[in-house]
This record gives sequence, C-alpha cells and structure tokens, in this order.
Amino acid sequence: MRLHQLKIDFAAEQDRMLMLIAASEKVEVRMWLTRRFVKLLWPLLVKLAEEASPRIRTQPNPEARKALLNIEHEQAVSKANFAKPYDDSARATPLGAEPLLLARIQTGHDPNGHPVLAMHPSEGQGVTLTLDPVLLHSPAAGGGEEERLGHGTQAARRRAAGSRTRTQPADDQLRRQST
Repeated sequence: MRLHQLKIDFAAEQDRMLMLIAASEKVEVRMWLTRRFVKLLWPLLVKLAEEASPRIRTQPNPEARKALLNIEHEQAVSKANFAKPYDDSARATPLGAEPLLLARIQTGHDPNGHPVLAMHPSEGQGVTLTLDPVLLHSPAAGGGEEERLGHGTQAARRRAAGSRTRTQPADDQLRRQST
C-alpha cells in the first residue's frame, strides 16, 4: 500500500488524538493516540529524524545537532501540502471501523536505510510506515519546541479548535528580539 494522506485531529470527548491514514488503494486505518502514547512517540520520531540525516548523526555538538534538526525539519515541512483537505470519501477499513487504541511502538530501518515506524494496539494488527523526510517531520509541523520534543499536544488542540495560532520556539523569539 502507498500512503495517500495522513490526518491527525484532537477529539476533545475522548481526550485523545485521532490519526487517520488513507492509502491510495481506497483503504483507511484509524488509530487513537493517547497522551501516554504520544509521549513515547515524539522522542522516537526525533531520534529517527536525527538518525536519518548523516549531517546530524555525525555532528558531535548537541547544540549544532539541534540547529541542523530544525533546518531539516523546516525544509521537509515546506514540501508538505497542508492546504489540501483530507479526502473523507468512503474507504475500506481492513483493521476495523473503530479506531485502534495504540499501545506499542517499534522503530527501525528498512533495507534501504529509511526510518520505519510500527504502531500496534496491545493485541492484534497495527500499521508499519516507512517514513520519508516529509512524513517524518510533518506530525510536528503544527507547533513549536514543546510539540517537537513531545511535551504536549497544544498545536493539535489549537487546530481542532480552529485556531491558526502557531507558537515559535523560545530561542527563535530571543533571536528576533536581539536583532
């Protein structure tokens, strides 16, 4: 299967994020991302992003690695199409119509060295995604430092509430004030 679209929304009643993955074969997988799961997921995504880039992986200075990660994040996100609405047309749901409650995560690399993310419920089938740079960085595109480091879901909540406000990392704000 080939990924067609990915959508993540905050569901206030569930106090969870709902991730919809649509494949080009008219298939959709629905998954709940709990706060606990997201706290486990974000650091793994950051680690995969660092490992995916030889520039970052070989940089010994932690501050330089963070700066390079931010540059690569911005480059990847600039290639994503966030303007196109999610296609809500009818799709087959091979893992069930109800969203899976994700409980387990595995990361690794495919034979070509691309990052792989496997997300599964406590029992049963889940989803394994091979991540290109755009897909790897896109979930963190909605917010600032807190979302990228896995300490919150404020950006998703703002998007669910219809707000377009985007937070800037504190170090960006300081740089802007000092220039």
